[in-house]
Amino acid sequence: MAVMTEGIRRVVADGKEINGENIRAALETVSDFSTGDVTSPIGFTADSHRGNKALKLYKVEGGVWKSVSDFISAK
Repeated sequence: MAVMTEGIRRVVADGKEINGENIRAALETVSDFSTGDVTSPIGFTADSHRGNKALKLYKVEGGVWKSVSDFISAK
């Protein structure tokens, strides 16, 4: 949702109407978006809407999120 929020923020900053086409175009300008080390940096282009390429697994211990893996990539 942080990525979608960033896309909408960019649409608003450009003074455009918030709609699917404008959000998609704004998301296609996102590169190296940080999710706080939960996933690899996220980016989109007109040719690739894949977003991220790797993520980490987490578990909650004593009310705190703890990483239980390094980045895992889909092949």
